[in-house]
Amino acid sequence: MTAPAKSRAGHQRARVAAAKTATARTAKTVAATAPKTVHAADPFEVWLADPRQLATSQVRAKFALGDWWVRGEAFNESRRYVGAKLVDYLPDTLYNIGSVARRVPISLRREDLTFRHHEEVAALHDDPAAQEHWLAEAVEHRWTCYELDAAMCPHRDEQYAAAIARNEKARAVKAEDRLRSSSSACSANRRKPSV
Repeated sequence: MTAPAKSRAGHQRARVAAAKTATARTAKTVAATAPKTVHAADPFEVWLADPRQLATSQVRAKFALGDWWVRGEAFNESRRYVGAKLVDYLPDTLYNIGSVARRVPISLRREDLTFRHHEEVAALHDDPAAQEHWLAEAVEHRWTCYELDAAMCPHRDEQYAAAIARNEKARAVKAEDRLRSSSSACSANRRKPSV
C-alpha cells in the first residue's frame, strides 16, 4: 500500500470513529437513561445532569430539552454554554427550542405533531385557546407544518392588525396625557396679573 493510500485509510477510520462517537453522544442525550444521582448542592450540577434523563419520543425530547434550557436561564451565559456543549447543540438552537417550550404549555403539547408544528403556534402564546385550536386542526386535517402556517396566516394578520390598533390607541392616550399635563403645568406657572 502506498503512503497516500495509507493516509486515506487512516483518515477514513478517523471519520468513522468520529461518526460513531457523535452517534453515541446523541443517543445518550436523547435516550431515556436512569436518573443520575447528583450529591452536589450546586444547582448548576443538578441542571447539567437533567438532559441525561430525556425521553425517547422526538417531540418529547425536544420539549424536555427546551424545558431544561429554560430552567438553565437562571445561570449565567458561560455556564449555559457548558450545558450546550454537553448536549451537542448550539446555544442559539437551544434558545429557540427553549422559547417554544416556554410559549407552548405542557397541556397543549401533542406527540402526534412535530416540534415544528408547535413552533408555528408558539407565536400565539398569549392565546392558549388559539394554540389548542390550531394544533387540533393540524391533527384533524393531517397538515404539514407548512400547511398549518398557511392556514394560520389570516389569523396572524388579524392579530397583527389588532396589535397595531392597540399601540396606536395607547400612543394617542399617552400624547393626550402629555398635552394635558403640559397645559396644566403651563397654566400653573403663569403669573396672575397684579391688581
